[in-house]
Amino acid sequence: MNERRSYSRQETRLRVEVAREGQGTEEGRTRNLSMVGLFLKAVKAHPVGTRVRLSLILPDDPVPVEVCSEVVHSIPGSGMGFRFDEFLADGEARLLGFLGPETKIS
Repeated sequence: MNERRSYSRQETRLRVEVAREGQGTEEGRTRNLSMVGLFLKAVKAHPVGTRVRLSLILPDDPVPVEVCSEVVHSIPGSGMGFRFDEFLADGEARLLGFLGPETKIS
């Protein structure tokens, strides 16, 4: 099934911390980012379906955007695609402020 995107992806390099229950925290950099997910480089690959908490470090913002997510695509040696399931606190509004309202395409 070809899922239609509702938000465009933006090429951006943000630092992201990946926390998996019982596995500690890892760090990586985004390759691209949208309001519904991201692709993360340089992180140990997790199997598709793995649930993690992501902390996105936005420029000039001391508080990370926290989001619960799921691995939906994994390429060993390259990175992983994550789908956002739930933003914590005001994370969704802050991420939209960073990406800009023009990121919505439908």
